[in-house]
Amino acid sequence: MICGAPRTHPVQRTPIEPVDFTVIKTSACLDRHLRHVLYKPDSKEIAMGSPVVHWELMSKDPAKVSDFYAKIFGWKIQDMPEMNYRFVETGGDGGINGGIFKPEQKGPWPGNMVLYIDVDDLDAYRKKVVAAGGKIHIEEQEVPGMGTLSLFTDPEGRMMGLWKAKNK
Repeated sequence: MICGAPRTHPVQRTPIEPVDFTVIKTSACLDRHLRHVLYKPDSKEIAMGSPVVHWELMSKDPAKVSDFYAKIFGWKIQDMPEMNYRFVETGGDGGINGGIFKPEQKGPWPGNMVLYIDVDDLDAYRKKVVAAGGKIHIEEQEVPGMGTLSLFTDPEGRMMGLWKAKNK
């Protein structure tokens, strides 16, 4: 069973299976489901570390926040009102997808974090952030030998980062 629904995948899973959102009822369920469908038993790849595979933003106004990030980065956002959830596809090779939702309980909500978004031009994206209603807090800060970052907040005050690798 996956989050209360009958198991739709055999125990011996194929390398990649499509995500069936009809069996997902909560964000914790989404995480378990993604682990289930992304299991690669025949892969010869060696897993390194513990990569981030999903992120979520808790929002007072998911539509407004979704629109903010879609305008700046061109992310594709799928509204799933039956789950009170917006699934976010960030695109690109190696990109990490996530979700935006409004928690059912009153705030404050636990778990503040900063996600860094890989960009090719910090100045251009800072301008997009400001034009979309965000605020820049750190224009540019070099991380020696690695790259440069910029920190901003979205319209709800959530801190996020822009990242440009040194060789980009």
